[in-house]
Amino acid sequence: MKRKLGKLLSACLALLLLLSACGPTGDDSKVSDPGSQDSAEPQKTYQVGVILKSADDPWTAWQGKEMQAEAKKNYPQFKLEVVDCSFDLNNQISAMENFITKGVDVIIMQPIDQNSVAYMVDQAHEAGIPVVAVTEVIENEHSYNIRSDAYAEGMQLMTKMLDYLPEGAKIVELRGQLGMALSEARHQAIHDAVEKAGRTDITFLDSQTGEWMKDTSMSIMEDWIQQYGSDIKGVVAANDYMALGAMEALKAAGSVNDVVICGIDCLPEACTAIKDGTLTFSVVNDAPASAKLGLATAWKLLQGEEVEHEQILESPICNADNVDEWIKVHKAIGNLS
Repeated sequence: MKRKLGKLLSACLALLLLLSACGPTGDDSKVSDPGSQDSAEPQKTYQVGVILKSADDPWTAWQGKEMQAEAKKNYPQFKLEVVDCSFDLNNQISAMENFITKGVDVIIMQPIDQNSVAYMVDQAHEAGIPVVAVTEVIENEHSYNIRSDAYAEGMQLMTKMLDYLPEGAKIVELRGQLGMALSEARHQAIHDAVEKAGRTDITFLDSQTGEWMKDTSMSIMEDWIQQYGSDIKGVVAANDYMALGAMEALKAAGSVNDVVICGIDCLPEACTAIKDGTLTFSVVNDAPASAKLGLATAWKLLQGEEVEHEQILESPICNADNVDEWIKVHKAIGNLS
């Protein structure tokens, strides 16, 4: 009798062990963050179409490199296909059409003209493809926009510059491309900042568009030096490239150390000039932050999460006090050796 009871207990114990082995362990209920999935399990991959304005433009190229580095580091599920549009709107529209035809999972783009690509966003939406715009706002309810505040950048630029300008200073302004929303917002803010500060002593000798370009701005600055000479005490530029062009002209004239020069973007060349003391400061148009937020937004959309249609980044100041930190950022991505 005891032998039969022992065999029965052994059988029950084996059955219990078998059932417990087949039960839930809790591991399947875990939700993995990007890049943290169990390597033993096949990861779902997503095709991401990335459309750059132009690889020849230092800032947009910087943002593109930061995006690719961030994807490699934290989003192994993303397979990026990058297209360079060379500042050609037709190229950008064609790139969107191609990505829609291919059926990519998401499009991340730097719009050349935010209004002209709005209808393409509708087509992508109809195809079930979300569009994330970085640097500019696409005027479309279906787009997800990540940008800095161009007006706030202009206000910060001029407000900070006023700290450096003596009483009665005469200055010149290098504007961005005329009619472009970003350019017009920065231009308006520059003049509003002077008025808001009550600096009626500040005189704008001239204001011209440098078309965002270094060489064009250098040529304009050479003409201003001929016309106004040592009266010029400051150069306010809507981007670093134009500020650097003005700086080169002032260097050639031997007066770069007598003029306050500032811009926007925090380009590698600008950081070097700030370190050398020839450029006063730059408002940071944060390429690494916008690249990271662009990918994070794409990831959330693909996971079915709700995302704000507009996200605005902060724009800190890069000056002599913190330029070494930004130089490290540029060296890490390969912008500086």
